Amino acid sequence: MLKQLIKKYNIALIAIGNGTAGRETDEFVGEILTELPDPKPHYNTVATIIKILEDKGFLAHETVGNIFQYYPLISREDYQEHAITNIVQQYFNNSYPSMLAYFAKEEKISETEVKEILKLIKSNRK
Repeated sequence: MLKQLIKKYNIALIAIGNGTAGRETDEFVGEILTELPDPKPHYNTVATIIKILEDKGFLAHETVGNIFQYYPLISREDYQEHAITNIVQQYFNNSYPSMLAYFAKEEKISETEVKEILKLIKSNRK
């Protein structure tokens, strides 16, 4: 989902927070803009994506004066689970083996890494 938004609005990446879904790293849109690489997107583009993320329950805001300060509502781990699940459903017919086969076919994963994954699977079954 985020990947489609980034592609649609030509955004490199928006990261808010430290991955813990905490309030320690609140950010304003202007602060986010300064952290994005050049060429920087328009302020309204970033604000639109942030609003979409808020509408989807990933972010919330607090009003400070007349501007919004955003903070994450979900942890990095929860977002990763959500994102990976969507990718597997949309592109790999809800099949994790198909996803791994894709990476192997495209040489995006080595034989050593596959062995590490198998070892991890075996250790989790115990």
